[in-house]
Order: sequence, then structure tokens, then C-alpha cells
Amino acid sequence: MLMLTDAPLTHPTILIVDDCRDNIQLLRSTLDGMCDFIVVHDGHEAVSACIAQQPDLILLDVMMPGLDGYQVISKLKMEPLTRQIPVIFLTAMDQVEHESVGLDMGAIDYITKPFNAELVRLRVRNQLELKRLRDFYRERSAVDGLTGVANLPRFEERLDQEARRAARAGEPLSLLTLDLDRFHAFNEAYGHLSGDDAIKRIAKALQEKLARPGDLVARCNGARFSCILPHTDARGARIIAAKLLECVAELNISHSGSDVANHLTVSIGGVSLKRVDRDASVWMREQVALRLQQAKQQGRNRVCFDEDCAEAQ
Repeated sequence: MLMLTDAPLTHPTILIVDDCRDNIQLLRSTLDGMCDFIVVHDGHEAVSACIAQQPDLILLDVMMPGLDGYQVISKLKMEPLTRQIPVIFLTAMDQVEHESVGLDMGAIDYITKPFNAELVRLRVRNQLELKRLRDFYRERSAVDGLTGVANLPRFEERLDQEARRAARAGEPLSLLTLDLDRFHAFNEAYGHLSGDDAIKRIAKALQEKLARPGDLVARCNGARFSCILPHTDARGARIIAAKLLECVAELNISHSGSDVANHLTVSIGGVSLKRVDRDASVWMREQVALRLQQAKQQGRNRVCFDEDCAEAQ
């Protein structure tokens, strides 16, 4: 049975949003040692900080100038990058009648002012523990059972997130899709257990090559993998694709049934965008599938990127 203590321990981060510096100081002293802090003083800063820094919990004042707490949580729940971050509202005693409004909008709890230090610590601790457990199970459900890399739902979610992030930051984004050549023939020649072993070895090799923070390797189905490359332009993506092609060849997994080589090979399609639209993920998947098909049609064991095709050396 999986227990809560099996979840990895990390130091959580709390975003405090309050226009009163005395309240902020009191919360920081009350929660000192439990977490790291991000502090902002208005609603606009809160939304930007949540998107950029992804805190584990938000302590959000209801009454603020500009965007109030209700407007902030509404914006957060509409944004895929932030909609899962738990929010506790901070409210004065005479605002308690509005609790149902905030809870209906997605807040998980209320803390009333003036603060009771012990209750604040208990409520925050409980919510951080629940968040840690939710994250743990979410990560487990996002892993491919055979290889341990990300699965298809996680890939689709992450690509959508990276497209939105790249659009906001004005950064490039690249996507590679790899397919094992003549893999049906491999399974017929060596058996499905050997096929599974080959897929696991290749997944491990791909993951070791993509060691940069933010890169993601996913098994999308059968013998097909995709790699998300944030902050990577076309030139960088081509270099990485060539390295992945080479690393699979270096495994030297014998494949007597292939008409491409005497070992397992991959075909790779790639696409890169300098300027990313927030909804570009669907277009990127369509384009990278076309490039992969092009690599297959031109003989396999090669990278096809945009309209160019580079054969394996």
C-alpha cells in the first residue's frame, strides 16, 4: 500500500498576497521554517508571480486595491498553468459572510484576521501536505509503466504548458518525435519481451541525453517517443536530434529483420518555432508528424526538420 510518507519531501513555496505589510510580516513569522516565501502586494503581481514561479500554496487577501482576491482567483482558475494551485483566502472577521463566494470560486479555505498563529500554522500545514500528496499521485499517473518516462497525457499537457509559457516569454520552442524503424519486424524476429527491453534501453538513452532542466522525453505509443525542448531554436534542436539519432545507433541493438541497418535505428521529425502562439501545441504535433513521415519516406534512420532532411552519418 502506498503511504503519504512515500511521497518525496521537498521544501514548499508559499505566495503571500496582501497590501498590508504588517499582515505579511506576521504571516512570515508565523510560518517561518515551514516554507519559502514569495511576497507581492497587489493582484496583478500575484497573477504574474503564480505563472512565473508556480508556488505550492497561495495566501490571498480578499480586499485589495486594483484586482481584489476574487478577481485574482478567477484569473488563476482560467489559466492552465495555475488552476491547480490551492488558494487560501485571508479575510477580516466582518467579511466571513462572503466565504461561500470564495469557496464557490475555487478557494480551499479561509483564514480570518486577526490571525490566530496556531490555526494558521495548522491550516497551512494541512494544505501543503494535501498538495504534496496530490502532486505525488499526479506524477505517478503521468509516467509510462514500461519505461518510466512521461506518458502521452503528460506529454500533451506539458507541450500545451510550454507553448503558453514560450508565448508569454517570447522564447523559441522545439519538438522532436522519434519512431523506431521496422519495429514490428523486430518483435517478430526476437519476440515481444526483447522488444520491451529494447524500448526501455532506448528510453533510458534518450533521457540521459536530454539532461537539461525543462526537457521532457515521453513515450507516446508503442515504439514512438517525443521530446519537448523549451528555450531551443531550430539550430539547437537539429543538434539535439542528431545526438539522439547517434545515441540509439550506439546501443547497437541487433536487428536482422531491418532493411535499414543491422541494428535498431530511429527516424526523427522535428519542428521549431521562434515565435510561439499560446495555442501552438496542436499545430506543432501535426507538423512534427509530417516531418516524421518524410523521414520514413526518404529511407529512415535520419532527421527531417522543416523542409530539410539530414541523413544519419
